[in-house]
Amino acid sequence: MFGKRPPPSSGLADRVRQLGQAKPRSIEPTTKPREPREAHFREGTVTLNGGERLRVVIKDLSASGARVEFIVHRHLPAMVTLSEPTRKLRRQAQVVWQGNGAAGLWFVD
Repeated sequence: MFGKRPPPSSGLADRVRQLGQAKPRSIEPTTKPREPREAHFREGTVTLNGGERLRVVIKDLSASGARVEFIVHRHLPAMVTLSEPTRKLRRQAQVVWQGNGAAGLWFVD
């Protein structure tokens, strides 16, 4: 009568309890290995669809894509052109991810 009341049943509490008891699932490796990446620190240019150019720093480069960082934070459209004159690089690329002043590009040409 004067003891503690049992805690009310909560859907959230039950779900948390289930998650704590769940066995971890194995993550399957990707079937296609990643292209070797070269670390860079080169200035490049990303050209947008309308012809506007943004200065970027190319941080990683591989045969299939690149990671770039922006000097000015900007949201990129789905497709861009990446250029870097000293390596004679000019590639059409799809923006795979972007955030915090950086983007991952996948070369489509």
